[in-house]
Amino acid sequence: MVALRARVQDAEVRLEKLQEVRQDLDRLLDRVWALPERVGDDVDRLRHRCSQGEENDELVHQCLERHLD
Repeated sequence: MVALRARVQDAEVRLEKLQEVRQDLDRLLDRVWALPERVGDDVDRLRHRCSQGEENDELVHQCLERHLD
């Protein structure tokens, strides 16, 4: 009977660990599915920053040209 209880407890511990693994896998799956959206947001943000940098460069270039004329 004691051996049977020990086996049941071992099985319960294994089940709990498997459930934790399942939860970890579910969280990873959610992160993977969200990744394209996050990457797209990052790309949009970088494009915006590059555009701002190009606009600033153009303004500086125009100011320098006026200053040199």
